[in-house]
This record gives sequence, C-alpha cells and structure tokens, in this order.
Amino acid sequence: MSYYLDFSTDDHVVAPVVSFTDSFTFEIDASFNGVDGSKQFILWNGYKDFQKTFQFRFSSGNMEVGNYGNFFISVAIAGFPSPVTDRNLYTVELTGSGATLKQNGTTVGSASGSFFTSSDTSGSFTVGNRHSRSLFIDNMQLYGLTTITDTGDNRVYTFPSSGLTLPEASSSTLDGGLPNFPADDSQWVFYAPPAVTPVKPSVTNLLATSARLNWEQG
Repeated sequence: MSYYLDFSTDDHVVAPVVSFTDSFTFEIDASFNGVDGSKQFILWNGYKDFQKTFQFRFSSGNMEVGNYGNFFISVAIAGFPSPVTDRNLYTVELTGSGATLKQNGTTVGSASGSFFTSSDTSGSFTVGNRHSRSLFIDNMQLYGLTTITDTGDNRVYTFPSSGLTLPEASSSTLDGGLPNFPADDSQWVFYAPPAVTPVKPSVTNLLATSARLNWEQG
C-alpha cells in the first residue's frame, strides 16, 4: 500500500538535527498543485543566522539553492508562470567545493565554491516552510524524503497510512514531526503505483522460439 503526504496551507515536516560537515545530499520526491513560483520554501536546514543554513525553494519563477543571504544556484522553472504540477525527484548535492541541483537524475544547475564553514552549527530541517515561520509552501504532495551526509547521518523516511509522524526507516529517534497536520489522518492519501505494461511478444519472436525448440528437441 502506497501513501503520500498531502500538504495544505500551514502544514510542514520538522525533522531532528542533521549532522554534516561538508557533504550533504537531500532527495525529495514531490508534486505540487498550483505552486506558482513565488517564494515557496521546500527545504530549510539550520537557523536563519547560520552560514550553514541551507535552503531549496521556488522563488519568482526559479528553483533556487542557497544558504543565508546567498543563492548560488538559480534555475528557471519550466513553463513558468504556469503552476508546477508534475511529480519530480529533486536532488541537492552539497560538498566542500560546490553544489549541484538535479531533477529526475538530470543536472539542471551547479555552482563551484565553498558555501559552508565547519565552525557553523547545523540545525533541524523543515520541509514545507522556512524554519517554522509563516512562509509555507502550498499544496505539496510528498512521496519520498532521503538524506545522505559525510558523517553517516543517512535517513530514509517512510510514508504510513496514519499518524502525526513521518517515520525514519532505521530509528524512531529520527522520526519527523508533523505540526499543524489534521488529526483525522486525511493528510495520508493512497495512490496506486504505476502499472507495469506487459510486453506482447511479436509473431516473429514466437515463431523463432518455436523453431528453436523444435530444433533442440530433434
């Protein structure tokens, strides 16, 4: 049974502190209904005054990756100003020497440079708003969430059919909280995985297979 997490106006996920030094990869599998490219925070890690604060957002028709006060990747949203509605896998890779933004496995933006300092303290990350502030993303459907770090703080979040937590696969201490989500479980929406279409063998292949079997059997 497959479920996604449906966001409305003020919903967001708050996860425990992510520990990383100079390498952090974040993957989010999501779709959006009516996100128009205005300032919509998809991911916020850290606190607003930390150099290591990390952001992935939609803003003014662009997908942007940056830290506090500096967006070093900015990629135009395809079809803007039409709303973003497709389901996509967004991957943000950060290292000590640069950053990369991928959409469905294809690199769409990159930047070189050292964007974080090891003396900064990272914080808990939020999905769907800016550090528990009043800047929420509207109408997001979250299908998957994964983090990989250079400190081994790797997480795969799972999607149940009920409850007010987003469970982490390896440890309940890493579960994400769901502030402002409804208590009636209406945020968990069932969806059917894509159907696998069987390949119909061609007549030529069937004849070839039959002829080979007849030859092998003498």
